[in-house]
Amino acid sequence: MRHPFLPLLIAAIAAFVPFSQGAAQEGSRPTPATGDVRATAWGLEPVMEMLYERTIFNIDVLTVSIEVDPATEAALRSLVDGTPYAPSVADSLVERVMGSQAVLIRSRFHRKVSLDQFLDGMRDNLEGARKGGFLTRDELDVIVTENTRQFQLFRERGFRTDESITYRILGDRLHIVVQDPAGGILFENRAEGEVRRGALLGSYLAPDSEFRDGLVRSLFATGG
Repeated sequence: MRHPFLPLLIAAIAAFVPFSQGAAQEGSRPTPATGDVRATAWGLEPVMEMLYERTIFNIDVLTVSIEVDPATEAALRSLVDGTPYAPSVADSLVERVMGSQAVLIRSRFHRKVSLDQFLDGMRDNLEGARKGGFLTRDELDVIVTENTRQFQLFRERGFRTDESITYRILGDRLHIVVQDPAGGILFENRAEGEVRRGALLGSYLAPDSEFRDGLVRSLFATGG
């Protein structure tokens, strides 16, 4: 059965797989987490966070947080200071995040997700980014095909509760790490390119993304 929350978990990972990667096999000793996946190592500021849940089932699925460089954080704070939420303001906030040179996105799972569930959701989430103009149909198809092959290493274990996926963006350079709850690295990959950057950010912030509203509104809840 296809799970309805799965489209929210996927497309950002798809931006990275065709390039160099590494993974810890089941039962092996995890690799210590490297410093460049931690925002504290390069001075980012937390700006958005949301808990995604399927309220009809009362199920918490994952927590998503976004951190940006200090200049972008200051610009976001200025935009929301004393300003009520409005679609036009939301568009301006998203534009600022999309233009940030340094972004860190972290998703932490609150329940297990199988590989099939993960792959089922990939195309749906990428489709939202495609509709938002972040990638073409051909680029979407290539990413889906490559990820179906590369993520077979998760065939038996899936993605487990309290594991996390961290995405680091510096310019057009991308770094993805899947980590266990202790910080051990289960999967790591790096890539470059504006298309893959756009696919990642679009999966969270495109108009059709189910993450967008919660992330943007969290800025108003915290005052930036």
